Amino acid sequence: MTKKQVSHLFQAFHQTDTSITRKYGGTGLGLVISKRLIEMMNGKIKVNSQPDVGTEFYFTASFGWSNMKISSKNLDISKSKVKELISDKHVLLVEDNEINLQVAQELLEGVGVRITAACNGKQAVAIVKQESFDAILMDIQMPEMDGYTATHHIRTQFSLKDLPIIAMTANAMAGEREKCLSAGMNDHISKPVKPLNLFETLIRWLRPDIDTDQIHDSLSQSNESPQECDNVLNATIDGVDVQLGFDYMNKSKDLYLKTLNNFYNRFTDINAQIQAKLSSGKMQEAERLVHTFKSLAGSIGAKKLESISSALESAIQLRIDDNISSGLKDLAQEHKKVIPSLKMFLVQIENVQTSENDKQTDNNQHNKMNHTDLTKTFEELAFHIKEGNSDAVDLITPLESIPELSDIANDIRDLKNQVDDYEFEDASETLKRICDALNIDNI
Repeated sequence: MTKKQVSHLFQAFHQTDTSITRKYGGTGLGLVISKRLIEMMNGKIKVNSQPDVGTEFYFTASFGWSNMKISSKNLDISKSKVKELISDKHVLLVEDNEINLQVAQELLEGVGVRITAACNGKQAVAIVKQESFDAILMDIQMPEMDGYTATHHIRTQFSLKDLPIIAMTANAMAGEREKCLSAGMNDHISKPVKPLNLFETLIRWLRPDIDTDQIHDSLSQSNESPQECDNVLNATIDGVDVQLGFDYMNKSKDLYLKTLNNFYNRFTDINAQIQAKLSSGKMQEAERLVHTFKSLAGSIGAKKLESISSALESAIQLRIDDNISSGLKDLAQEHKKVIPSLKMFLVQIENVQTSENDKQTDNNQHNKMNHTDLTKTFEELAFHIKEGNSDAVDLITPLESIPELSDIANDIRDLKNQVDDYEFEDASETLKRICDALNIDNI
């Protein structure tokens, strides 16, 4: 806007461009009302504008502290508190893709939610007829019956007007949320599902007495220490944002590795799978396959694969042959970059885990003692204790790490403390009790 136009902005019934009023209507009071409201809060509104570039409005205002007492339960909410809030709630999870289902189920069961699963809308309707639920998480694109139709049946057939039904969809098209709400759903979660968003949404509908804004920071904390996840977070997988995928799994290393494995095993030949559907004229099946692949690519952090798949999905839906052809080419190119790198990463992780398991096995074997060895050790212990020799501690310490002696760990600890404190009479009694438990005679 010009300086002259800016000078008239806050005048009632004035439009800087009258063509806007003719086209869209309006009275020209919006900025006047805004200015007066801001001034009532001891503030000022200002504007910076440059013709053909843009306009910036900003304001200041004074807000007093509220005297309202806020319940401590709305403020003191840690991750364990979140579990308390929705633990034992019964949720119907409707999802046709087994990997998405597994991820969502593990996330929710991790905070104590009881899950019943359905693989399509038709099955969901049948289950709702038999069971009661606190909420439903409803996928949209599913075979046999989609999420919209299933929601309609649940609302009309069973008169469940107050049952929270929350849509989960990877469709990023404008108006998708509004479409879900118009179909009778209460809320909408985008895929890839962000754990923070999932938990906050469920708490909002399952516990309306809780202010979800108060739990945002506490939910962002990691489940595992960085040291435990170094071999994942420090990894490089071409075309994959590992940190992003790790966050989508609620920072669970095991769940992320499991999802990466599932993605690799199922979609190593995704291009051939899509081509087969297209060649046989099964366009809807091809579209659904690409839709599923798009969602899972996003879940592991493969953002470019997700973006390419989204464009290909639209091309198939609109039957635009040139775009389908170019989309398949782009997908093949990015896929060839991601899959070999992902395979190398999974092999490395498997080798590390195998090495750790072998090391643990070796340690267990090293720590094992047969009955004869134990008898000799306790004979030496008995001698040192009888002589009042504190060197007996050197014989006791290795016993603490022997798995077979875990049932008498408390007695071994007591024995060690008694020798350390030169309480040899008590130590002698404790040693006898240990030997009796192990069926070692003549000590």
